[in-house]
Amino acid sequence: APGYEIASVAVDPAVITLLGSPEALAAITEVVTEPISLACATATLAVPGVLVIPPDTRAASEAPEPTVTVNLRAAILARTFVLAVQCAGEPVGSACLPQVGQVAVTLLGTLAALDAVDPGTLTVTLEVTGLGPGTHAVVPSLATPGGLLLVGISPRSVTVVITPPATPPAA
Repeated sequence: APGYEIASVAVDPAVITLLGSPEALAAITEVVTEPISLACATATLAVPGVLVIPPDTRAASEAPEPTVTVNLRAAILARTFVLAVQCAGEPVGSACLPQVGQVAVTLLGTLAALDAVDPGTLTVTLEVTGLGPGTHAVVPSLATPGGLLLVGISPRSVTVVITPPATPPAA
């Protein structure tokens, strides 16, 4: 199913006895099964395997039908969101002017977790507490939603201009 990947495959029994001429048997390195559909599977799947017996050979009469067990796990994917930036902690009366309005944020997680993200609820913060008037390079940050890992924000720093509070005209 979309968003899942194969974690492991096991076949029981893992060995089969084949009968045939020495020449035919010498050329065999493996015996495979017919393809197994994983459509809509999201967990462990155990199904009978249909062996594809190599030409000029046959399975020994006591050979049991194998069971193929496929363990699936949620795939970990990356997705990039373009998000707005917002200043926080600017001095009272001052203005904080980011020189870019948006940044690219890459998050890592399962398909379900990434699909649950509402980009409209995410804001990248430019923390400017303690910075005086002038131009500053600020590292953006994001409160990462649960179940996701922040891979990176690009650009890695954003230029902000902090303007001082307006001074009242002299009387």
